[in-house]
Amino acid sequence: MKKQWFVILSCFILCSFNSNENEIKQLLSKSDTLEYVRLLKNNNSSQNYYFCLVSSHNWDYTFKRKGIDTPIVMQENDKFEIVSSLGYTLKNFDEMEGRKVKNENIIHTTFFSNYENSNFYKQLNSYKMKDCLVYILDIDNDGNEDFLNFGHADINSPWGFVIRMYIDNQWKKVFSEPYFGFYDWDKGYLWDTFDETALYDEWFESKPFPYEFVEYKGKVGLRIVCYDRPRERPTHYHAQFWAYYEEAQEYKKLEEVWESIGSTPADGLIFADAPDFLPVLGAKFSMLGSRLSTADLKGMDKAQLRLLRNAVYARHGRMFASADLQALFGGQIWYKPNPDYSDDLLTETDRANIALIKEFEKKQ
Repeated sequence: MKKQWFVILSCFILCSFNSNENEIKQLLSKSDTLEYVRLLKNNNSSQNYYFCLVSSHNWDYTFKRKGIDTPIVMQENDKFEIVSSLGYTLKNFDEMEGRKVKNENIIHTTFFSNYENSNFYKQLNSYKMKDCLVYILDIDNDGNEDFLNFGHADINSPWGFVIRMYIDNQWKKVFSEPYFGFYDWDKGYLWDTFDETALYDEWFESKPFPYEFVEYKGKVGLRIVCYDRPRERPTHYHAQFWAYYEEAQEYKKLEEVWESIGSTPADGLIFADAPDFLPVLGAKFSMLGSRLSTADLKGMDKAQLRLLRNAVYARHGRMFASADLQALFGGQIWYKPNPDYSDDLLTETDRANIALIKEFEKKQ
């Protein structure tokens, strides 16, 4: 009987989703194709939101393919409405590369070719959407999914990196910068005037992927490193570190460094003391409101277990001597430091969760 009810429920959910997909198609132009729909997690109980990937009728002559649009659709009762959009986005990282003819072949620079070998890949690839450079995850652990994507930035640049967080029932841009270093390349490489240095082999040598989330000076944020070859200096790199500030509801640039050296470093030398740090555990922190099961912890590594265990204390305002823990929890909306914290604040559920997590940590 249980199996029959499960089959009936599954069919009901599938039929409802297919119906929603048909409703969403009605919002699009007849020449557009809805590739797929993804329901977004959020705390708004009266509305559902969907991320949609749409092949646009707008033809992109540069890459010889149709454009990709990414509307956000809101469902309230039986009414569907496009309420936002990530705009035109990219499908592959090679579309961000500079394109140039060398020896009669079209080639790309290699700032983005190392994506699959990067920390950014390790940090975020499980959140990447199919067929586009969009990542959907709960970056601030408030129960609402947010967007990270490569596409049009607000500032005079064809491409950029954009972060949108779900704030006050909308996805607000909290970071929107052109691809870092885009104009630090020799401008003749991209535009009207031509410079032979743009064709030097060093332009096409493998380079580290520019983006990475790290912990630096007590903050968890975004490190961006660009390895340049401008006219003024033969070799140097340019780095920035950005962190999110809740009061301003945006990322702010905390530090910027230009470094002229004899040879370009093979790794992210600047901010080298900033350890790789993924600023999210998805919805894992919200699990701590009830008693955990062994299934909840299955597959977590030692670092994840440590963070989850300490999140139990953080939920009661404990302050941490470890800089990485204080930086992580300090960036959470729900975290309120309590100078009078004591373990007496822990509930029976908290103590049971800590004990279970410690059991898993011993097995690592």
